[in-house]
Amino acid sequence: MLSFVDFHARFEKIARQLGATLLPLSNNGWTAKWGTSPFFVILSGLHGDEISGPLAILQWLERLHILAMRRRSNSSVTSFQSSPRQDLQVIPPVKIKNKFRHTLSFDIPPIQGLWIVPLINDVGWDNHQRTWLSLDLNRSFNHSAPYMIREIMAGLQSKEVNLFLDIHEDDSIEQPFVFHFTGDQHSLAIDLAAGLEIIVEPWSNPSEWETASDLFARRLGCHYSLTLETPTRWPLKGRIELNIKAIEWLMRNLVIG
Repeated sequence: MLSFVDFHARFEKIARQLGATLLPLSNNGWTAKWGTSPFFVILSGLHGDEISGPLAILQWLERLHILAMRRRSNSSVTSFQSSPRQDLQVIPPVKIKNKFRHTLSFDIPPIQGLWIVPLINDVGWDNHQRTWLSLDLNRSFNHSAPYMIREIMAGLQSKEVNLFLDIHEDDSIEQPFVFHFTGDQHSLAIDLAAGLEIIVEPWSNPSEWETASDLFARRLGCHYSLTLETPTRWPLKGRIELNIKAIEWLMRNLVIG
């Protein structure tokens, strides 16, 4: 398996090829940004032994690059970036569609950017362990967060985030699911689960997840915040493909040019 450094070298290369602005993390990782606020944020790799999320993001971008190269050969592609000098359009400027079954109690302004944080947990990834120095990074979005989580928190705080997805795995489940907060005034989690043909896992008590990424995004005003779980017992290829399918479903159904 790729080391943390090798993963990020590959991620940096493909993101640059797709016209991203690369933002470094102090642990030698990278995040990639296209466009401007408001953003769709994709996060994974908080737990070092949950490898399908980071690999899904990497494979998704590589597939998009292949598609872009094919389109570029036909001179039919422009960039996600606002700069006219760019000539690759893989992910167009985007906006939210109100396609949900329930009436929304708030307005969602257009999404203009994408920020990907593919892999955070350097120590856990290289040692194939859940934690980072015995710390659960998805219970660390608070004032005492380790340095790389503080960088992600600062990045989220500096951006208007309208759509947030955190990708995880669970070794105790047999089927994948999307967490559904019963207090949401929309059916995003339910609709995503239906699109993926998986189940939803309801939750109603925010104190259970007080310092998790999902709750942090919600506190910042992101009403469309999701956490996806795939079963570790599934073959890796199946987990990767489901994660890619989730990203593509959100792009196709919520985000349009």
